[in-house]
Amino acid sequence: MQQAYQSIEKKVEKQKGQRKRKASEKVSKNQSIERWNDDKTEQLLIYLKENYKQYQHSKKSEFYDIVSSKIITSKSAKNIKERLHRLLDKYNQVKQLNNQTDSGRVN
Repeated sequence: MQQAYQSIEKKVEKQKGQRKRKASEKVSKNQSIERWNDDKTEQLLIYLKENYKQYQHSKKSEFYDIVSSKIITSKSAKNIKERLHRLLDKYNQVKQLNNQTDSGRVN
């Protein structure tokens, strides 16, 4: 039992600070693995604002593909989909908090 615990402990130590990447998360040659910065997020939001009707009425996957191939080439369509999803979730949470009575405004 002690050996099994030590073996697991060693594996955990090796993996600390490392993020395993699923096969579906592999990026193409022209896409690097980098965190979202404010500039890229702003580019995404500006493009969404300018093309909102297309986003609403077309297949979302096509929209994400266009953004990935023409606007933010360093991110995959999946990255763009996930980023928009996280931004919308955060927006809805803030909106809900601001609509509650006796709560201070959240920005």
